[in-house]
Amino acid sequence: MSSDEPIIDLDTDNQEPVTVEESPADKVDKEKENTPTNRKTSIVWDHFPKVKGAKKTKCKYCGTLMSSNIRNGTSALLSHLTNVCKNSPLYKKTDLKRQSTLSFKPTNKGASGSGSLATHSFNQEKCRLALAKMCIKDNRPFSVVDDEGFREFVWELNPNFKFVSRWSVARDCLSIYEEEAIKVKDMLKGQTVCLTTDTWSSVQNYNYMCLTAHWIDDDWVLQKKILNFCPIENHRGETIGSLVYEYIREWGINNVFTITVDNASSNDGAIRFLRRVLKGPIDILGCKYLHLRCCAHIINLVVQDGLEEEFDSITRILGAVTYVRSSPARYKTFKDCVARAAIECKQKPCLDVDTRWNSTYLMLETAVKYEQAFDRLYTIDSNYGAHFRSEVTDDCEGNTRKRKRKVKVIGAPSESDWETARNMIEYLKIFSDVTTKISGTKYVTSNTFFSEFVKMQATITRMCLSTDEKKKNMATSMKTKFDRYWEDIDNMNFLLHVAVVLDPRFKLRYISFCIETIYGKNSEKGKQILEKSEVDIYLADGKEKRDDNFDILGWWKANAVKFPILSKLARHLLAMPISTVASESAFSTGGRVIDKYRSSLNTKTAEALICTQDWLRSTPADLELIGTMTSKQIDELNEKLAAIEIGKLFFVIRMLSVLTSYFKYILISLNFSM
Repeated sequence: MSSDEPIIDLDTDNQEPVTVEESPADKVDKEKENTPTNRKTSIVWDHFPKVKGAKKTKCKYCGTLMSSNIRNGTSALLSHLTNVCKNSPLYKKTDLKRQSTLSFKPTNKGASGSGSLATHSFNQEKCRLALAKMCIKDNRPFSVVDDEGFREFVWELNPNFKFVSRWSVARDCLSIYEEEAIKVKDMLKGQTVCLTTDTWSSVQNYNYMCLTAHWIDDDWVLQKKILNFCPIENHRGETIGSLVYEYIREWGINNVFTITVDNASSNDGAIRFLRRVLKGPIDILGCKYLHLRCCAHIINLVVQDGLEEEFDSITRILGAVTYVRSSPARYKTFKDCVARAAIECKQKPCLDVDTRWNSTYLMLETAVKYEQAFDRLYTIDSNYGAHFRSEVTDDCEGNTRKRKRKVKVIGAPSESDWETARNMIEYLKIFSDVTTKISGTKYVTSNTFFSEFVKMQATITRMCLSTDEKKKNMATSMKTKFDRYWEDIDNMNFLLHVAVVLDPRFKLRYISFCIETIYGKNSEKGKQILEKSEVDIYLADGKEKRDDNFDILGWWKANAVKFPILSKLARHLLAMPISTVASESAFSTGGRVIDKYRSSLNTKTAEALICTQDWLRSTPADLELIGTMTSKQIDELNEKLAAIEIGKLFFVIRMLSVLTSYFKYILISLNFSM
C-alpha cells in the first residue's frame, strides 16, 4: 500500500464522510427504477397492502400473512382470495381471468349446434349444479361421480372440474328441490286448481300417492305440476282424502275446482271426505262437482269387457307373438319367414302388456300384418306347433278380468282368429284414438269429452246392429259397461258439458229456442234470462270456424276483455283433466327412480327427485293426436246429437243453472279480491 493514500479508520466516528462519484451505468439503473413501466398491476394488490421492501403482506379480510416477493408471482395471493378466504369478494370466482368461449346453446331436447349464441366460461359451482340437475332429469344414480368412464369423460371436457362425493350430489339435489318448490308455491298463489291423484306400489313394497295440480295461468298457458310423490299407509278412502287435504293446505291452495280419480271404490270415500273438509265460505258450488271420474280408465274397462268375448283368439295370437319374441334364434327364424313371404312391414311384433292401455290393440295391429309369416313358421318350426299344445293357464288379472279359472287354449292362430283380429282392430282403433286424445297433459281436454263420448257411443251402437254374432256379443258386453258409467247424465260431471259450451266452435245451439219453449215466447221470465248478459252476448256471437288446430286458450286470451267474468269461468273449466294419466305417468318415472338398483333411496329423496324432474324438464312434445276428428266428422256427430236421449230441455235448464251459480261464485270472488 502506498504511503500517500489516506487511511480510513472504520472504528472512528469522527471521520469525515467520503463522497463516491456515481458511474454512468449506475445513473442508467437508477433512471429505470424511477421510470413507470407499462406492465399491468395485478388485482391482488387491491386486497393486499403493498409495502415497499416488506417480505410479507397481510390479507385485508382474514389477516393471513402471505409472501409479497413479486419475483415469485401473485398466483398464490390470487388463489388465497378466490379459494381460501371466504370473506373475500373474489371467493369462488375462479373464472376471473379466464376467457369466455362463444358457442351455440341448444334449446331443444337432443339438439346440437342449434339455438341461441351464448358465451361460456368454466365455473365450478355451475358445473356442480349442472351435475345434480343431470342426475334429476336423466334418472342417473348419485354414484355416477364414482364411475371411471364418467370421470374420464369429464376430465376431457374440462380438467379443472373438481369431483364431489355422491353424498354432496344428493344434498345438491335436495337443495334444488327446495328452491324449485318455493317457485311452484308462488305460482299456485291465488289460482283455482284442478287435481289428479292415484296410488302405486314400488319395488320396496311401499305404497305411494301422486298428487298433480292443473291450472291455466294469467297468460292463458295450461300448467301441470307434480306436487307430491309421497308414501301412504294404505288405500282406504279416508286415508287418501286426509293426505290430499294435508298437502292442499301445505301448498297454500285455497280453491280446488275438481279432483280427477279412477273408479276404485276407495276414491269415492276419499271424495266424500274432501267434500266435508273443503266446504266453507269460499268453496266452489258447494263442492257438488268436485268428483271427476277418469274417462280413460272407464274406456279401458269398457274395452276389456269387449275383449273378454274373444279371449281365445286373442290368447292364441298373443302366444304366437310371445313365441317369436322369446329368444333370438326364434326371432331370426321368424324374420326368415317374413322375408320369404315378401312382407315389407318393418314394425316388430309387440307384446300385450296388462298395465298399458291400448297394448292389446297395438299387439293385434302389428301381428295381423305378419299372418303369412306365422303360417309359414308353423310348417317349418316344429317347436312352434308344440308351443300351442301345452296348457295355457290364466291366474292373473289382465285382459281376462272375469276369467280367473284355469282354461285351455290349444292350437296356433287359425284363419278364423286372424279374421276376428282384423274385425276387432277396426273398432279398437276408435277407442285407442279416443284414449290417446283425452290422455294429453299439455293441451286442454275437457272440451273434447262430449264429442268423443258421442263417437264411442255411435261405434258401440253400430256394432250392436251388426249381423256378425261375434261383433254383436262383443258390443253387448261393452254397452253394458258403458251404460253403467255414462247412460245416466247424473253419473257424469255436468261441468264437462259446460266446458263444451265454452268452446267457441260449438257453444249452445238451441238455447234461445229452448228457453222460449219452456217459459213462453213473451214471458217475463224468458225476457229476464234473454237479457244481454255476458253469456247471452257470447252465445249470440257467431261460432268460430271448425279448425282441427283451433287454439281455444288463445281465443279466450284475446277475448278476456270482452268477457271478463266468463273468461274466468273458462280458465277454471278448461283446466279440468279428464284422465289421471298425469299422475299415472309419474309412476313410470317412479319405477325408473326407485328400481331394484336404487331401492335404498328414502321416500323423501325419491319424492324430491320425481317432483323436481317434473319441474325442471323441458316441456316435451305431447302425445300426437292419432285420428283427430275432422270438421266433417264433427258435423256428422252434431247431426247425431238429436238421437241421444239425454233430455234436451233438462240439459239446457241445468246448464243455465250451473252457469248462473258459477257466475255468482265469480262475482263473490271478485268482491273478496277487491
